Amino acid sequence: MSQILPYFTDANYINLIDSLNIALETFFGELISLNLNQFVYASNAYAFRRRSDLNKGNITLPFVNLKLKTITEDNTFKNWQYNIEHTGIYIEELGIKVAIRPVMFNYESSFWCTQEEEVHYTMTKLVFHGDDPSTVTWYPQYGCQTFPILGHLAWSGGPTMDTAYTENDWLTKNNIHNISMDFGIRSFVALANTDISIPDTILFKFGVAQFGPDVTQLSQQELYTMVIDHFGQTIGAPVESPIVPPIFP
Repeated sequence: MSQILPYFTDANYINLIDSLNIALETFFGELISLNLNQFVYASNAYAFRRRSDLNKGNITLPFVNLKLKTITEDNTFKNWQYNIEHTGIYIEELGIKVAIRPVMFNYESSFWCTQEEEVHYTMTKLVFHGDDPSTVTWYPQYGCQTFPILGHLAWSGGPTMDTAYTENDWLTKNNIHNISMDFGIRSFVALANTDISIPDTILFKFGVAQFGPDVTQLSQQELYTMVIDHFGQTIGAPVESPIVPPIFP
C-alpha cells in the first residue's frame, strides 16, 4: 500500500499553484488570442503527446504548453523579512496569519503553430508586453473569501523563434513552427493553518472554457477533480494519432 504523503494532511500548506496555473493560461490566452482549450499542461518534450491524448488523437495547431519546473528562492525585490517568514502577517480579509517567503515559480513553455504569420503575431505580442511588475494576478480562496496575489512575469532569456529546428528535423518536414517562451513568476509561497482552494466562480469558468459546457452538470468536487487531473497530467491509455509526436533530446 502506498504511503499518504504529508502534503495531503498538512493543514499549514497553502496550495497556490492550481490557481496560478489557471491565471497563467487565462493571461496568455488573452495576450495571444487563444482559447483555454488550446493550452496543455506539459513539458516541451511531452507537449505533442499530451495534446493528442486530450484532443481525440489530433494535435490541432496552434496551441501552447506550459509546466512548472522548479520553485526557487528569489529576493529580487528585497521584500524578505525574518518576522514575515517566521511569525507571519495578519490578513484582515481572511482573519488569519500567513507566513510568506519570496520565490520564483519557473515555467517551461512553448507556442506551436503552422504559419509563419502566427509566429510573427505571437512574438510581437509577447515582446511588446515585456516584463510588467503586476502582470499576473490570481485568486485563491479561503472559505468564501477570495484574495488577490500579484506576480511579476520575467522571461527566461526572452521568447525565441523556431528553437526546435536545430534539434529535430521532424518539425521542419511537417511545417511546424514554435516559439520558446520559458518564463518565471516572482511572487511568494505561504504557510498558514487553514484550507485555501480555487474559487468556485473561477473553477466553473475555467472548466467550461477548458472542457466544454457539459461540465455545468458536474458537482463542484467532480469539476475540481477534473481540473486537478488537468494540471497533474493524469492520462489514460495512449490514443492512436495520425501524426507521430517529435522526440526532443
